[in-house]
Amino acid sequence: MPLRAITRWLAPAPRPQQKIRLSAELLEGREVPSVTLSDISNSDFSNNKPLFVPLTNTATVNGTTTYTASSSDANVTVSVLAAGQTLKLDVSGIDKNGAAFTGTLTFRLFADAAPLAVQRIVDLVGQGFYNNKTFFRTADNFVIQGGSSNNTAADPGGVVPDLQDEYNPDYTFNSQGILAFANATDDANGTQFFVTDIDVPLANRPQYLNFNHTIFGQLTSGFDTFEKIIQGTLKNGTTDQAQNPATITNASIITDNANGVLRVQAASGFTGTATITVNGVDGDNATQSKTFAVNAVADTADDRPYLQNIPNISVTSGSSTTVVLPVVNLDNDNAALTYRVGVPGNLFGTPANVTTSVNNTTGELTVTAASGFTGTVTLLVGVRDNTDRVGSGVNTASNFDTQTVTVTVTAAGPATVALTASKTSPQANRTVLLTANVSGSDTAGGGTVSFFDGTTLLGSTRLLDGRSNLSTVFTTTGTHTITAQFTPTSGSASTATSNTVTLTVVVGTAPEAITASPVAQGGLPVVVAKNADSTERFTAQPFEASFTGGVRVAVADVTGDGQADLVTVAGLGGAPVIKVFDGTDGTLLRTLTIFEDTFRGGLYVDAKDALGKGYAQILVGAGLGGGPRVSLYDFVQDKVVLNYFAYDSNLRSGVVISLSDLRGGEQYQILTTPGQGGAPAVSVFTARRDDGFPVPTSLGSFFAGSQTDTAGRRVGAGAVGANGVRNIQVFEFSDESTASPTEFSPIDQGIFPSS
Repeated sequence: MPLRAITRWLAPAPRPQQKIRLSAELLEGREVPSVTLSDISNSDFSNNKPLFVPLTNTATVNGTTTYTASSSDANVTVSVLAAGQTLKLDVSGIDKNGAAFTGTLTFRLFADAAPLAVQRIVDLVGQGFYNNKTFFRTADNFVIQGGSSNNTAADPGGVVPDLQDEYNPDYTFNSQGILAFANATDDANGTQFFVTDIDVPLANRPQYLNFNHTIFGQLTSGFDTFEKIIQGTLKNGTTDQAQNPATITNASIITDNANGVLRVQAASGFTGTATITVNGVDGDNATQSKTFAVNAVADTADDRPYLQNIPNISVTSGSSTTVVLPVVNLDNDNAALTYRVGVPGNLFGTPANVTTSVNNTTGELTVTAASGFTGTVTLLVGVRDNTDRVGSGVNTASNFDTQTVTVTVTAAGPATVALTASKTSPQANRTVLLTANVSGSDTAGGGTVSFFDGTTLLGSTRLLDGRSNLSTVFTTTGTHTITAQFTPTSGSASTATSNTVTLTVVVGTAPEAITASPVAQGGLPVVVAKNADSTERFTAQPFEASFTGGVRVAVADVTGDGQADLVTVAGLGGAPVIKVFDGTDGTLLRTLTIFEDTFRGGLYVDAKDALGKGYAQILVGAGLGGGPRVSLYDFVQDKVVLNYFAYDSNLRSGVVISLSDLRGGEQYQILTTPGQGGAPAVSVFTARRDDGFPVPTSLGSFFAGSQTDTAGRRVGAGAVGANGVRNIQVFEFSDESTASPTEFSPIDQGIFPSS
């Protein structure tokens, strides 16, 4: 499987007179200090794209080498990438002089930019796939390529399913030693990968490959070995086929404590030089510094535009809908973009049962469904600029970046409304949740639902994902006749009225507070819910009696009826299951599997109103052995509204979570820290935007101890400090820990501004 659209770039070319090397290799047989940083060569880079620079410690490392960096010019900023997984390839081969060699290549993997690609590599390495595979392709000044299932360019494929492309505007071939997937067409990544040359000037770096290939790593050590591979003897009559291909004798995924990657970024429009200083410190506090110069130059690369994932489209039979295509175009020449809509396998084909049109200026795609048709249609959507990158005409399919999107066509007809209430015999002055589920084609354009008590309007709410909810309080006892009416946004669609729900409101009392304590490991999985006077209200057994991993709990009103409920999850060894019990009598209300059902690391849980809806949502984090995955579940909507990784997705310590109101009533923040096995990195997120839409936004992070301390931590809100902001409490990790916490000011840590 060759790199596509690059054959014409492989014509013989003279090697540059002055080499620009990424780094230097360790000199053998020499006594060195415990931090020996390789020299870093000066480099030009495009001023609107980050430059990634490997940081290589060639000495035997005691502990972890910690890197810091600074720039002499404020227009050029530097940052060291957070630690992550590293791909290690042990190789052997024959160099251009006929001498045998062995060596090791290491690559820092970019799981944040290309999580699917990194997971594919991790899986293949774990299966031993890359062992005994070769670098069959070597093109000096360009790339080395390997990973073919049969060690030739004629790879039959089929070993793994095709993997979609993952592009990020910050990760381009502006840098050297870039690790990326080889493919023949869009979204067809398999097992083959390539690494770009490490000693070419900026003008010769293959930026024409930007957004054609998924970048997922950076070479961090093994530069002399790389040179021996790329400069190897070629087969007669070829320009890039190795006569003696180097072999990967062993591939592994490791934690690299020695090497790192530096990100260099120029301010928008800045051109000029800056001196970068890098410091490396190991576990013995041995240190060494290196300096190098970077030169930010105007970006002359003509980057092709690309499409991000397109959400699936719904439309009514005989009608139209319009969506804006999510395109990324670094050249900012949107007016020059051309879109095309076809069918899978043929961008210039004509879709059946729908007609399409795209506004090339706005990127708006209009889909019109044929009258009488219902079902699904798959479209292939492409975008290009006016550059012919393949030499076959600008309108050739290879000049387009493409994405598939599924169009679901539903039958035309009126909406139907099904109304339910959380309680049919509620107490007066207690919250009742009314839910209207709306279905039918008239809902495609959205709308509102109005709730009535007889003819009295109780309130109106927006339809979201086919559902609308209203929390209300009835102050008078007796019979109340409730209906709901859906009004679609489209003026041509008709309103629809629900069934009738009759509520009998009885004399009630104020909701009673309840408390519940977690069950420690080894105990029977039975949770006791208690009244305010510590008497037992009910017991709940969320898991089988044989489960001894403990039960973690949260108490909050998640149903919106004003009564606090009991939320339970399993501790270590348990499935990722949430169970919610009614706070009045312990009735099991819902069971939900939140993550993959094969995961057995348990969950962490908290419940508070993170979205400002008047009722609590359920926040969970993966337990030990899981990635740092955080999810926020809305019981009322029966929907996961947030789902994200708080740290590098490759971390396997789980993530301990807390919902805390640090600023006194504005909104709850999500506090996270890795569990046992992770460094004490405390991160703070908001759960929603100012308009209430649920979006996780990082406010900042800090280390609550030594980065080498992997005992784990717990987090929560502490005492009120400066400007009325609560401190962040950080505890030693233990479900039963009573140790005094350490308090950190969010203002001092840069989470919130000082004024």
